[in-house]
Amino acid sequence: MLDEWKIFWEWRDLPQDVWHFVKREKFFGMIIPKEFGGLGFSPYAHSEVVRKISTRSIAAAVTVMVPNSLGPGELLMRFGTREQQERWLPRLADGRDIPCFGLTSPEAGSDAASMVDTGIICKGEFEGRETVGLRLNWHKRYITLGPVATLLGLAFKAYDPDRLVGDQEELGITVALIPTNLPGVEIGQRHLPSMQVFQNGPNWGRDVFIPLDYVIGGKERLGQGWKMLMTALAAGRGISLPSLSAAGAAYAARTTGAYARIREQFGISISKFEGVEEPLARIVATAYQLDAARRLTCAALNAGIHPAVISGIMKLHATERMRTAIDDAMDIHGGKAVIDGPQNYLGNLHRAVPVGITVEGANILTRNLIVFGQGAIRAHPYLLDEMNALADSDRERGLTAFDKAFWKHLGHSFATMFRAWGRNWSFGMFAPAPDAGDAILSPALALLRGLCALRRHGAADARRRAQAQGDAVGPLRRHPVRALSALGRAEALAGRGPAEGGFCGAGMVHGDGIPDHREPARRDPRQSAEPSGGLAAEIPGPAVRRARHRPDGPRRAAMRAARAVALRGARPADAGPRFCRG
Repeated sequence: MLDEWKIFWEWRDLPQDVWHFVKREKFFGMIIPKEFGGLGFSPYAHSEVVRKISTRSIAAAVTVMVPNSLGPGELLMRFGTREQQERWLPRLADGRDIPCFGLTSPEAGSDAASMVDTGIICKGEFEGRETVGLRLNWHKRYITLGPVATLLGLAFKAYDPDRLVGDQEELGITVALIPTNLPGVEIGQRHLPSMQVFQNGPNWGRDVFIPLDYVIGGKERLGQGWKMLMTALAAGRGISLPSLSAAGAAYAARTTGAYARIREQFGISISKFEGVEEPLARIVATAYQLDAARRLTCAALNAGIHPAVISGIMKLHATERMRTAIDDAMDIHGGKAVIDGPQNYLGNLHRAVPVGITVEGANILTRNLIVFGQGAIRAHPYLLDEMNALADSDRERGLTAFDKAFWKHLGHSFATMFRAWGRNWSFGMFAPAPDAGDAILSPALALLRGLCALRRHGAADARRRAQAQGDAVGPLRRHPVRALSALGRAEALAGRGPAEGGFCGAGMVHGDGIPDHREPARRDPRQSAEPSGGLAAEIPGPAVRRARHRPDGPRRAAMRAARAVALRGARPADAGPRFCRG
């Protein structure tokens, strides 16, 4: 059904039978509850669907992904009135309405709060009757599904110069639903984002009048749009792009391992070149790590938790690591991945990488403002209270709250300083520690245990430990906030490893088994790329034993795991024993 070559080079769009199938099977309504005609999928089920489609077509994956991420559906479920939900959600679920969401504008990219799009509260005529509503003027661009959307979710700044709904003139960012067939709505020509053919383009509104009933959540939600957007984006950002990135890395591991096994140069398989082993090991390890982190994030969302910072971390590192994996895959394939044609299964994925890096919060912004900024603020016990106190409109109450938080902050700083000084000089002799019994340390806890020894060991030993323990040690010593991301990924691996059995806590464990990798390489890998959990099916025992006794053991273990699985076409029956304590 999905032929990426024809979609990309011939049709420049999904074929009509795919559009009909997506609507009929309610792919646009995966997150919409069954009571409103949707599928009622959990975040994990939603993630699995996006991940599967991503192995076949980027355009189809984005088309399905966007309506279930930040858009009218998510906002209506969280903040819409009952009347709005009953009116719009069934239409979104069965595809009668195709949604999009307008946030980015020429003046406001990463700084979305600086938008100049306006909605003036006034009286006007709508459907033959006079009512109080909003007269909107906007210019949005880079809007996915914009050219084909019938229902536009729009973010704008609301103003009430005549005080028709309250005492304030500037109400703030507001979110409303705009049917695209209203007078004054204009849809521009399509964009081609990084040569990708999913529907994307600009739109304008000139003196478009809507009643206040079209504001998501009704009149009471005027000016609350920014909070609504950030809450809804926390869920979508943790599912959509991480799922696509995990699929891309798994796809790269599957196809690159197969290609390296059968491609020969200088009379031998390139899989035997150490220069190929290293990037291939990175690809396999990245694919496994991304999938573990994706599952952990989905578990939090399944539990009803919407962690904004964790979702930002997930989006940032998933897309960055996908970029590294695809670059490594391109390097190994060489000219085969550079020359376009129906059998080039990596070229379009490589072109699509910048889209993932940029959308839903550009990675530079996400890293600085969310991972570092919000991470540092929320991890501190008193800093957020101080900031909230300074922003309090009641000056007296704000000063009282600030004084209280400030003195606690000061006491916390001195207590931390003296505690660190005392434990350092006493070598931690009097530091409390919980009794873990016979439990095995997770990678994150083992990493922290190793950090305690860095103070006592020389620079050379510190470098060896940093190399052996991965990319979290160095950042943690240089910048504690940065290391939160790495520790999160380590805990994701720790949770997945023992659950699947095998290489406990090391991130490479036995999965569901992998078929012979030579066979997919003989035909178009898109026909067989199944990014299941078992990328590293079995790890040969000698490789693990050697890894335990070398300073750079984990890296070499990953390389040997890659050779066992992706290079030699290992089947579960052919591999050595799995290693797990207990």
